[in-house]
Amino acid sequence: MDNIQQIASNSKTFLSFSSVLSKECLNISKLLHQSGFRKRSGADILTMFMVFIKSIFCGAYSLHDRYSLNDVESPDCSYYALMRFISNSKHNWSLLLLLVAKTAISIISSLNNKGHIYTLCVDDTVIERPRGKKIEGLSRTFNHVIGKTVKVTQIY
Repeated sequence: MDNIQQIASNSKTFLSFSSVLSKECLNISKLLHQSGFRKRSGADILTMFMVFIKSIFCGAYSLHDRYSLNDVESPDCSYYALMRFISNSKHNWSLLLLLVAKTAISIISSLNNKGHIYTLCVDDTVIERPRGKKIEGLSRTFNHVIGKTVKVTQIY
């Protein structure tokens, strides 16, 4: 019984989320195009992106689970097409994230009054990787909280 209620609430969440991604709010199709997301044939980019986002809200732990769920409507593209979409090296996911954040911030800031003070919070927490030896980007950094040098992975 809880599973049915969870799926119903997830579909309501996705409906509100898809309205945010529409042309009136974020215009995600324009942002996808600016980030280098293009296709020549098959399902369009926006449809594949929506299938990818909807898989997060339907209760699937991975895309493979998303395609094996019986109670969710079938997507418009195949599993392999979606995997090629996600792993394409020409798609600039970092730029897409940056453009979505920029657009969302501009929408939120337009709702605030003019005298509002903006702040930027930076978290410099060190995430330790004690067992790594040959990991790309691994370095030793001094952790001031515990007072010793630890192995960390640098995030670029």
